[in-house]
Amino acid sequence: MKLSIVVLVVVALAWAGRALLPDRDPPLERTPRAAAAAAPQPPSHPRFPELAPLARVAADEPRDPAPAAAAPATAPPSSAQVRDRLDEVFHAESIDAAWSHTAVRTLEAKLAPLLPARSTVRSVDCRGSLCRIETSHAGVDEYRDFVQHAFLGRTELWNAGFFTNVVADPVPGQPVITVAYLAREGQSLPSPEALFGAR
Repeated sequence: MKLSIVVLVVVALAWAGRALLPDRDPPLERTPRAAAAAAPQPPSHPRFPELAPLARVAADEPRDPAPAAAAPATAPPSSAQVRDRLDEVFHAESIDAAWSHTAVRTLEAKLAPLLPARSTVRSVDCRGSLCRIETSHAGVDEYRDFVQHAFLGRTELWNAGFFTNVVADPVPGQPVITVAYLAREGQSLPSPEALFGAR
């Protein structure tokens, strides 16, 4: 009788102990599915754990096979484009009457001794911050001499930025018509960015 009571107590204690203790983890299955489930996952962000799912999504997304080709570089403007754009800017300017009158008189006085023998001044005009000089030359050589003496030599025509170019392609036997744009004293001509914007 006492033996049966002891056996029942031992069985009851064993049953209670099994109910109170959690089950141990079952052994891992050595199957491809189990290996895939055990693959390392992207670590969660230490401060923002909610970013971990986003990292997994980004890792699972297909990547482009090749980066997009870079946009081709834009060629710099030609001399003719710069000349035409300066002409637009010049004609769009308002006139500073006092400065433009003085600048025209100064340029006309300085131009005469700087011109080659067979060259002439066709027009001199000044606006708010730019002056425009149009000249005629017997040929390309005379035009080069004029540029050398007026803008590059010791007897400078003007103390500011300038740009000069032919109005049209030279034709043999015909005068070479040229134009020059001069910035107001002590200033520079508009930059390419100002003339053409970001290219």
